[in-house]
Amino acid sequence: MLEVNQLAVDFRLQRHAVPALMDVSFSVDPGETVALVGESGSGKSVTSQAIMGILPTNAVIRSGEILFDNPETGQLIDIARLDPESTQMRQIRGGNISIIFQEPMTSLSPVHTIGDQVSEALFLHRDASYQEGLKLTEAMLKHVGFPDPARALRMYPFELSGGLRQRAMIAMAMITHPSLLIADEPTTALDVTIQARILKLIRELQAELGMALLLITHDLGVVSNMADQVVVMYHGRVMEAGPLRQLFGDPQHDYLKALIHAVRDQVRSRRADKAATARSACRLRQAAPARKRGQQNLSSPSRRLVQYPVQGIAGGRSGVAGSRARRMLRPGRRKRLRQNHAQQDHYAGNNAGSG
Repeated sequence: MLEVNQLAVDFRLQRHAVPALMDVSFSVDPGETVALVGESGSGKSVTSQAIMGILPTNAVIRSGEILFDNPETGQLIDIARLDPESTQMRQIRGGNISIIFQEPMTSLSPVHTIGDQVSEALFLHRDASYQEGLKLTEAMLKHVGFPDPARALRMYPFELSGGLRQRAMIAMAMITHPSLLIADEPTTALDVTIQARILKLIRELQAELGMALLLITHDLGVVSNMADQVVVMYHGRVMEAGPLRQLFGDPQHDYLKALIHAVRDQVRSRRADKAATARSACRLRQAAPARKRGQQNLSSPSRRLVQYPVQGIAGGRSGVAGSRARRMLRPGRRKRLRQNHAQQDHYAGNNAGSG
């Protein structure tokens, strides 16, 4: 479906050109998941921009091919030779190839509703009336997990949580049912639990629509769960490429070996930290003096901190935790807390005087 051959991209500065990509080659088959892996600055996003025809104005494709086999027409097209503003490129971009950007808050327009932004690609690439487009957009929002898609059509990005904004980006990319989806760090700014849901959603949509996926990430854990093929990049070059099991099981290049060893060392360090924390907690429990139920030790001022209850409210980015905290600190609640603390201070002072 997509074949990149010896792609080279330069960024033109005032006095000279800086190479961003050098002889990059890989391919994506229909229904396959290919992961572009590398650290920041390795050229992953520039590769996706070249495929989409959205390179910055000072960037130029110096050499190479980006061959796309259009499933609708059966025509083999070299995207590297097309004018980014041409009609043919506009039809491919968003219609046959879509992209999910890594930061939805900066990618979504703050002055347009979610419904308008998701449906825009549909009206550009598909023959649908306004009412039909709204129905298809609402159905897609429901498909990607919006709890109230009809209401979401009228909402703005700042009214959504981080997870819902990312789902809106996925809906925007999937509304035209593309044959190739490029996911550029789709879970970078999300909580861990939301990351797992988004990746699961992308896998389900890929299987349902039979599309190919080009996943751009630096997280080897995500790669191991998602990818069929892996392309490892460093400083604009492909260091190693091949099937997932082969590269992870028997890496050949020193850079890939270093990446895998770094992940393993990080896992070992986390396990060691957890074990040390567990041992410390066990020693504290053993060293703590046995006390009767309800008895408090107030012999030193530093121990008075244990009197005051500490409540932690954890949650995602939906704002529920913050709302709960504000309800707990309403005027009546704050007054009762101050009265309780005053009584405890009085009790502590009497105990200190009698001691």
